[in-house]
Amino acid sequence: MPSDVAPTPADLRPAAVPRIVFNRFIPTARYPQRADRSAAGSLPTRAFRYCEPVVTASAFGYYVFPPMAFSLRWDGSAIHWTYPGAEGWSLLTAVQFPNFAAAFDADAPEGIKGFSPPFLGALQEPGHVQM
Repeated sequence: MPSDVAPTPADLRPAAVPRIVFNRFIPTARYPQRADRSAAGSLPTRAFRYCEPVVTASAFGYYVFPPMAFSLRWDGSAIHWTYPGAEGWSLLTAVQFPNFAAAFDADAPEGIKGFSPPFLGALQEPGHVQM
């Protein structure tokens, strides 16, 4: 649109294309859930009732859930992880979701087979984990 032409109401309408799309790689994973004004019930009642900035901020985004239960332990330098059924704690570097690599390769295009993304990974910054 030329800069000397005022936009019409049709030009200002949001696009019909979604702004965010979630793809689920793990079929048993829970879908993300839109955030709500109560922060999933975790906001103190006084904040929920009287602090509009905090309830507005709480409503932005999504709640994203891990596809399995797991625990992390950080000793100040290394991160260890475990999950139900594991034989103890393991050093976390980068790990695959159980059986995910084979499922990924079965559905992936030929050029990216063998490159399934990790489920969890310890980042270079101390104490940071990427899921």
